Amino acid sequence: MGDDRDIIQLDVEGSERRKSDGRRRIRLTAREREELKKRNLAAKAMEMLLERSLMIPEIAEELGVSQDLLARTSIDDLDLRQIIVKQAVQMFLDLDTVRSRKQIAAELGLTVWQLKILLDTDEFAQIYDDHFAQVTNDPTVRAVQTKVIEELLPKAVKAIDDILNDPKAPPTVRLKAALETMRLSGIKAASPVASERQELSEFLSSHNIVQVNVGEKEKVEVIEGTIKDT
Repeated sequence: MGDDRDIIQLDVEGSERRKSDGRRRIRLTAREREELKKRNLAAKAMEMLLERSLMIPEIAEELGVSQDLLARTSIDDLDLRQIIVKQAVQMFLDLDTVRSRKQIAAELGLTVWQLKILLDTDEFAQIYDDHFAQVTNDPTVRAVQTKVIEELLPKAVKAIDDILNDPKAPPTVRLKAALETMRLSGIKAASPVASERQELSEFLSSHNIVQVNVGEKEKVEVIEGTIKDT
């Protein structure tokens, strides 16, 4: 037991295992045994993922280990994590099947929380961006975009036009249609506060007044270029 608690000291090339007193360490510590088990498990999982395209649940069952252990090992191992991330990205961007996060996590053999951890990694961001660029160039996607532009967009525009010209349409509905038209046209509604401030600034400038601080409840009157409280 005492040997297991000794601190491992590796030499320059990492080939020697020494105890704290300099003697060669022959037996593995508990930590080393666990680390080697994880490495072996990750290597076997990697082989089965690449050569047989199996998922974590299938691999865990075949290797006789818990799915949770294999999932945690996959997240910790860089190479294995990248493969799992690629699988997740393909599911998120699947053109034929829409899956929820819970469904994707279940298919990957992860918990929803473990999937969230993967989504926050740099690997996911990079792989997602690369795969998304490929998906948008897919002929199926371009065909859908063409259909939307050629067939559905004119109908959408006509629907908005009908609402705006219908005197019986509720005011709120007509307002939403008008705002949507402005949004699609790239027109942004001016900020009332910004507009009023601009008008005030121009007015003061025209009367040769440089600056004035006005409280919310105060009223001012401009007389011959001067400001007077009322």
